[in-house]
Formats: sequence, structure tokens, C-alpha cells
Amino acid sequence: MKTASILFRDGTALTAERNGDSFILNGKPDFPEDLSVVHVTDDEGERILRSVKVLDCASIDGRYWFVLAEKSKSELLRELIFENIAEIEDALCELDKAEE
Repeated sequence: MKTASILFRDGTALTAERNGDSFILNGKPDFPEDLSVVHVTDDEGERILRSVKVLDCASIDGRYWFVLAEKSKSELLRELIFENIAEIEDALCELDKAEE
């Protein structure tokens, strides 16, 4: 199996086996919160992934299999909408408090 190095924006680094699009580790790592930029380097070169999500995969060998996938434009838009709604709700709560 191939080996890949994964470097996250915060400097966290993992070395994993690679099987197709899946990465394999002996245990589930603590992924950093910031997955905005991830560098994956293997014998095919370096790929830079942006706005990444971690997809858990099934495992029958006791090891942790996962895939790093870039979020779609609709996923990014949905996240932005929910962030905006939360900000508006916070602002409305502050206005309610100020009126009391």
C-alpha cells in the first residue's frame, strides 16, 4: 500500500496508508478544527484541498479508514447562511435586552 503525508493548517501532521481515495490509520486521530486547507503528499505529488470534511469509512480490520473530501459549493453556501442566521438571532437578542 502507498503512504501519504497529511498536513493540516494548524501544523498537525499525519502519516497514513493510502488505498484509493481512503486513508488508513491504526486509530482514529483528533482532527484539528480548522480544515480550511489540507496538504496531501504521496508518490503522485502534492494536492492542496480547501474547505475539507472528513468522511468516516467502514472498517473490518480494526483500523480507522477515512476520506478527505472538499465541501461542495452548496455545502459552503448552507454553512454561510446558517452562520448569518445565528448572527442575526444574536443581534435580535441583544436588541430585546436593550429594550427591557
